[in-house]
Amino acid sequence: MPRTRHVKAATLPFALFVLLMILLMAGSLMLFTRYRDFTIISTLKREQTEMLIRSGITLVLAESLQFEPERSYSLSLFNDGDDTVSIQRQYHGFLEVIKVSRNDGIFSGHRRCFVGGFHQDEAHPALWLTDYDVPLCMSDAATITGDCFLPKAGYKPVYLNGNYTKSDTPVQGTVQYSGKVLIKPDLPEYYYSLSDFVNNVLSKKGMHEIKSDKCPPELSNSFEKDPIYLHSPGNQILSLNAIKGNVVVICDSALHIPASCKIEDAIIIATKIFIEKGFKGSGQFIAKDSLIVEQGCKLEYPSVVALMPAENAKAAMILRKDVSLMGDVYLFQKDRKDALPSVIIDSGAMVTACCFVSGEVELKGTLSGSLYAERLFYSSPSSLYRNYFVDGSITQQLPDTFVSTGINKCTTSKRVMKWVY
Repeated sequence: MPRTRHVKAATLPFALFVLLMILLMAGSLMLFTRYRDFTIISTLKREQTEMLIRSGITLVLAESLQFEPERSYSLSLFNDGDDTVSIQRQYHGFLEVIKVSRNDGIFSGHRRCFVGGFHQDEAHPALWLTDYDVPLCMSDAATITGDCFLPKAGYKPVYLNGNYTKSDTPVQGTVQYSGKVLIKPDLPEYYYSLSDFVNNVLSKKGMHEIKSDKCPPELSNSFEKDPIYLHSPGNQILSLNAIKGNVVVICDSALHIPASCKIEDAIIIATKIFIEKGFKGSGQFIAKDSLIVEQGCKLEYPSVVALMPAENAKAAMILRKDVSLMGDVYLFQKDRKDALPSVIIDSGAMVTACCFVSGEVELKGTLSGSLYAERLFYSSPSSLYRNYFVDGSITQQLPDTFVSTGINKCTTSKRVMKWVY
């Protein structure tokens, strides 16, 4: 008979340990495989979500579909059942905000941006002036590079301040007839009244007020959240250290903005606005009676300076020496009888903008982009010369990355101005 071999009891714990190790290794391998599969699926889902969001933004910019503002749309991009994105379109003052988002249960994402429709690839004049039956008087120190729409009398040389137009072609571009009436943008009525504009801003869905005594020194609000506003009934010096994002500041009287205040993308509305020397930031600055940007200020892209004066009021916007502005300049006045409101751009100022001025403009600095205005003028310490362009510069050329709100004209396509949080 064969001998029976007995396993010693001491080897049992070792066998159990080996078995446990095998089970742990097998379990770890299964977990690793599961994790790897989940990572691959998550990566693919994330890439798919990002691709669909980009496609949704492209669709909105191309305007192949019309999306009403202040509403949310669910849209299947390729009609395959797994490509739905949510599209939202709203307005932040003059700027249009687009949000495209997607949530498939595994991965969610969104992108939000300011968009505009006025850029270098679209035809736009360097200058458009209303015909008052007088020519545009130009000196040699003034230059226009680009196509123009001028009065029927055209332009003529003028001797002023030692400058005389010697060139037969002071306008470097084609010249066409403008017309007796300034071409106005097709805008809602509230753009022509500051009080109506404020009411429209405050009527936005979810808008709520933050009390000044509870306002933090740095006020920031994402465009993902409902808009907030800060209201002041009297003259104020803006005491906040920083204002950023989906925020509206409203002052019923005069508002002084110090250079120490950091503003990004916010809306500032007041009867009178004074921006202190050396200020640097971006935003929409909208006033009723006067808007003064002091020497050396830098209004970064995309910024808007706008006047909405009352009927027949002699309001003024002044961009002082060495001011830098990249964005838009607007002056809207619905009705007038005698007085023309004015925009003054001092020498050394550099403005890259789409400008629509329902009034007169004194341009001594440099403008890149487009200017629509009733007329130009020139002032000296002793005299005022209407329909004169003496020592400024206008060029039709815009930077490739520049996009304006485009409210002054219809456009066939839009582009991203700035990605916002």
